[in-house]
Amino acid sequence: ELWFAVSPESLVKFANEGRNLTMMYAFDWNADAVYEQEVTFSVVPSEKIVLMKEGEQVYPVITYDVTVEKNDGGVVKVNGAENATTTVDRNSNVTVAVTANDGYQIASVKIAGEEMTVPAAATEYSKTIEAIKNDSKIEVVFVKVYTATVTHDGNGTGVSNPANGGSVTVESGKTIDITATPDTGSRVISVTINGDEDTSVSGANDSGYNKTITADKNYTVVITFAPNVYKIEAAATENGSVSFSNTTAEYRGSTVVTLSPAEGYTVDSVVVNGTPVASMNIIKGNNG
Repeated sequence: ELWFAVSPESLVKFANEGRNLTMMYAFDWNADAVYEQEVTFSVVPSEKIVLMKEGEQVYPVITYDVTVEKNDGGVVKVNGAENATTTVDRNSNVTVAVTANDGYQIASVKIAGEEMTVPAAATEYSKTIEAIKNDSKIEVVFVKVYTATVTHDGNGTGVSNPANGGSVTVESGKTIDITATPDTGSRVISVTINGDEDTSVSGANDSGYNKTITADKNYTVVITFAPNVYKIEAAATENGSVSFSNTTAEYRGSTVVTLSPAEGYTVDSVVVNGTPVASMNIIKGNNG
């Protein structure tokens, strides 16, 4: 059995070129003389040359394919390149970088069938596959998202989703519930959605607002609160008259009530919404 110091690259070169390899070798025919002999032999095809080291094949180098499957909405790069398939050496480290386009988020990432933990609302994600030992598939799902921005004035803070106003990002096709609850003594008087007035708003005292929006575009919702407005009126009375400085008043507002008894009469009692008024500021006039 003869052994020659030939590099794998040389063997592959000769095999690929279909050439024979001629070498000189020396052997010790007997103790007294050393003979040199030229030998010619055919080189085996390169794919059959296998070199092992410590139980691992080191030649030819084993490679694996890393394939990418994704939908529209972003890019996936393997080792810095955006390719459907990337060939990598066995035991090499492989970097995977996922980036969503504007208006998209990363819904899920699978590597070799294993679901990765992707933060909520993520637009970027990266992972290193260490010492790869198999073909691997990268599966990425991007989702289109829209933003709903809600603003409101200071007479109500019960705006939810987004809480107390602001912006919330919603996946395309999903819904967002916008609820506005006025403070005590207030009401919702108007709501505009992308500049259009929502005619379903009644503006009645203590009225709130609820709307479900399907995320098919970006939305800007403007909610306006206002104090309740109350009517002021007097029940039918005899022997005098009642007048008001204003016949309506906002919540915690006021009006001046003027009681004018007929000649020969005085104010006996005043009842407001069923509750007697214990004291009054009486200004005497010509009628007593």
